[in-house]
Amino acid sequence: MSVQKTFVAEFNLSFKSLCSLFEGSIFSHPDLNKIEYISGLSIDSRYVKNSQIFVAIVGEKLNGHDFVEEAKSNGAVCAIVNREELKLNLDQLIDENFFLIKVKDTIAALHHISLHHRNNISSEIISITGSNGKTTSKEMVASVLEKTFSQSEVHSTYGNQNNHIGVPLNLLRITPKTKKSVIEIGMNNFGEVKMLSKLVKPKIVLITNAQREHQEYLGSVEASARENGSVILNLQQHGYAIFPEDKCYEHIWRDYAQEVGSNVITFELCTDSSNIAEADSTNKVLGKIKSHNPLIVSVKINNSEEFQINLKGFGEHFAQNALSVIAVGYALKIPRTSLMKSLEEFKPVSGRGNQYILKNGSLLIDDTYNANPDSVQAAIFALKKFVGTRGIVLGDMGELGKDSKSIHIEILELAVENLDKVFIFGEHFSLAHESLGIGILCTSLESLKKNIESWIYENSINQSVRPTIWIKGSRFMALERIVAELVSFEDTKCY
Repeated sequence: MSVQKTFVAEFNLSFKSLCSLFEGSIFSHPDLNKIEYISGLSIDSRYVKNSQIFVAIVGEKLNGHDFVEEAKSNGAVCAIVNREELKLNLDQLIDENFFLIKVKDTIAALHHISLHHRNNISSEIISITGSNGKTTSKEMVASVLEKTFSQSEVHSTYGNQNNHIGVPLNLLRITPKTKKSVIEIGMNNFGEVKMLSKLVKPKIVLITNAQREHQEYLGSVEASARENGSVILNLQQHGYAIFPEDKCYEHIWRDYAQEVGSNVITFELCTDSSNIAEADSTNKVLGKIKSHNPLIVSVKINNSEEFQINLKGFGEHFAQNALSVIAVGYALKIPRTSLMKSLEEFKPVSGRGNQYILKNGSLLIDDTYNANPDSVQAAIFALKKFVGTRGIVLGDMGELGKDSKSIHIEILELAVENLDKVFIFGEHFSLAHESLGIGILCTSLESLKKNIESWIYENSINQSVRPTIWIKGSRFMALERIVAELVSFEDTKCY
């Protein structure tokens, strides 16, 4: 996926429809050339094309209104601008080839266009939300769909464009030929999921889990469960709500599903000694891990025959993702053989569990994309199942609010109790280290690299099983930098 694609959505919208959407807000030259169709829009002036709209968004670092003239020179026929930004004399840009739409809020205008587009397409949409595993589940579902339909008939969210800007852009990318779409919905605060799901209008909703995410803003896991669960309230008629069996929060999602009259399918990874083959269940996907490395999971859908899938990932969280996707496949009536083939071929998304075998045979797991307390805990327990010496790099976790110190202490203690070596990096883990006096504190990328390399070397000499190092931290820690330092071009990327 090119950088350009992330800022652009190509679609056809008649000029007449555009005028009806923004009646009274269009300011044009009296001799405006006849425009029949708008061919798309861009939020980046560098990538706007002929006959497209430029949406000027005020960001944290840049103000799109400063780039309206550049957008015009690159072929834009229109710019959507905030009324209060007109002190920049943008009216001077209006001529027979360029007009302005003046609105109170340009992001709201983007939502307005995307909702109009959504109301005029027939694609069946699967929306995915939850605390962890959204992007992996989204990519898994898309992989299954692309093997069932043609690639041109399937659309999925670009990268992790799951916010108030990314969701409408991805809706606008759905074409009349698209049969199935997978739209990821994220959030940072209350009300976002419900707002975005009103645009999406999904037929199937997948909630991956409820865990400790964005606690600085949400305050509790229950609040996260309710926020993510609100997507169910905008399900289409006779839709499906798919979520994990969770004794703490399942009732919230079931209540939402009952409120809108949707079907319910649950999934569960059994961690006790129970035999799933003997389980009696309806509208449920059960799974049990038979082997951790490689990851082999036994699966049972309803009361059907048990079957096994061999996955190219690690840990209970990855197995849980696979079960959730099987539940989606069940709702879509996709044949079991197709589901199995797609999931067994699926490789982890970049930065979310990629495996590298280093020159000396050591194993490196790149899990650097993001982290919250529960996803780090899952990584620790997944690594614990590995054979050989096991080490982990822990980078700071963000958005934990007042509980940040205690949570970093909790995770550091857990890692040291269960693994052979723990390297810590970042301000918050440094404070945890000061409190506990455990873990190997690294104050720079250079010292982190040297400590890891020394540990790998020491544990590779005369060892029949090479060591494993797992690297994880929140996005702002950018720990992919240390992965790049440790992985040379000669190293083999397995999956």
